[in-house]
Amino acid sequence: MDEINGIWSQQYTIPYSECDWKNKFKLTSICNLFQEGAGNHASFRKFGNEHMKLANKVWVVNKFKMQISTPPAWKQDVILKTWVKNAYSALSTRDYELYSTDGKCLAKASALWVCIDSNTHRPTMIGDHESRMPKIDRSAIDEKLSKIQMPDNFIHETTLRTKYSDLDMLNHVNNVKYIEWVLDSMPEEFMLNKDVAEVQINYDAQTFLNDEVKICSANVGNEFTTLVKRVEDHKILCSMITKFKEG
Repeated sequence: MDEINGIWSQQYTIPYSECDWKNKFKLTSICNLFQEGAGNHASFRKFGNEHMKLANKVWVVNKFKMQISTPPAWKQDVILKTWVKNAYSALSTRDYELYSTDGKCLAKASALWVCIDSNTHRPTMIGDHESRMPKIDRSAIDEKLSKIQMPDNFIHETTLRTKYSDLDMLNHVNNVKYIEWVLDSMPEEFMLNKDVAEVQINYDAQTFLNDEVKICSANVGNEFTTLVKRVEDHKILCSMITKFKEG
């Protein structure tokens, strides 16, 4: 692990436990790897959550978009690169790229992070930590992280109840779990026979242990739009677009 000119780099070997039936690194595992890299970089620069909590602040993901060209395979060595693209007020954009050891880009992503007050759970200024964040004028994904338009009607619906294993260190459902829920709700013919090319997820609210959650989706061809909401108060938790590759 190392930082060169503001870009964090770390190598990783794809483990058996994080592969699907095609012997490929799971999409959610790529997301988790990206966040581990972000956390390592932030800790190295002393603006990670362990440093932010001293000021009663915490980082949370607000928007995330990822494009996958070639999922890495079991035992493959990969190199993650991540950097802060900008930081201002309560917001920071961080980009990610995943490479094979011969230099091929396998996946790339961009995330909008928000600095939250631990007590009020409202956005708060990054403050002095911003000076520790090197800003790199480089984009992994050129498109903006925009609002997701919902369809008039949903075709597929499923419900679940949040479990202990869904929670993270902040005692709420981890952001990658929402992606996992949405993918698990997809029709089997898509998940078994097609590869995901792109996901975009926008987070609106937190959810907690034992909450009942409804997942509603509709598709036009290979593109699914999904809404996740809490059953009790109909609160929208997140929205997501999933695009599958042709063929």
